[in-house]
Amino acid sequence: MAIRTTLKAISKRIVAALLATLLLALISLTVHALEDKEKIMLQEVTLQLGKKGPESFKQAGAVADHHTAGELAGFLDLKWPSKQLGVVTIRHGGHDLTIPHTFSAMGTAWSQPKGEGVVGIDLNSGISAGELIRHREAYDLWVKLMKRIQDSGWQRYIYLSRPRLAGKDAIRYFQDEENFGLGYITDPSAVPDFSTWYRVIMIQGMIIAKFYLDGVEISLSFHSTVKDQEDLDDINKTLSFKEWGQYMMRIEFNNLRMSMREQMYLTFLEDLHGEERGAAKQDITDNLTGYWQRYRRIELAKRQNEEARLAKQGYRIDTNYRDPDLLPYLQKEPKF
Repeated sequence: MAIRTTLKAISKRIVAALLATLLLALISLTVHALEDKEKIMLQEVTLQLGKKGPESFKQAGAVADHHTAGELAGFLDLKWPSKQLGVVTIRHGGHDLTIPHTFSAMGTAWSQPKGEGVVGIDLNSGISAGELIRHREAYDLWVKLMKRIQDSGWQRYIYLSRPRLAGKDAIRYFQDEENFGLGYITDPSAVPDFSTWYRVIMIQGMIIAKFYLDGVEISLSFHSTVKDQEDLDDINKTLSFKEWGQYMMRIEFNNLRMSMREQMYLTFLEDLHGEERGAAKQDITDNLTGYWQRYRRIELAKRQNEEARLAKQGYRIDTNYRDPDLLPYLQKEPKF
């Protein structure tokens, strides 16, 4: 009887050991499978705005999220491991712009109106491959990126309510905390010197620039993610904050056909809900030209007031700047 009990106990131990071994094997296989998945993740991808957008994300291996925003929108997500950051080319029509050192990309596809495809792509990227970088090197790379964007055909884009400033006045506004211009680039061709750039980004935490090309807007936010020596010590205790920092970029590509409609909805439908809001949205669609003209008048009146105020402070307004004509893009689907 004692022998049987002993054998039974040994048998249980053997079974437990086998189960533990099997569990470890399954965990090991899962880890290796995830590692292999990371290894085969395409590092270089081309993502497209418009109708070809969903397929471009699918070919790149994107994960679809149709739950976060319910029936309103779907999201297409791509993520790269830190050891092999993505090299992402954004394409619309015949225009390409490549952004290296990318951690993630997200495409947005609204459910209504149908058939628009991907209307926005958001990238989270580094300015370099390294986690930390000297402040001066980050500045030099930022200047090169701004130039490369413009050399690719993208033009400066000033919102209808924002003041039109260029050259020295743009750099002055970039430093103007009192007039809410701090960190805002109104003329990407007017490059602040390193000391001005560094002072502004340390105060504001970010620098924002806008570009436009054929119905698409780029919003480039350049962030300093390390604020002081204490923050830097959490990452690397051997480096000095006076020389080293950490910088990230959020680059948003938006189809203005959709984003400007959303701005008009915010302006004209703010207090409407339910069926009343739905009917009002349809009225905007049916009478788009009239609503667009009304929206422009409202926003340009804000610009006029702001420019008049700045002119009294010695700013020179860039009256040569011309807003892009967005009405054709609002009325018709883009060709891309």
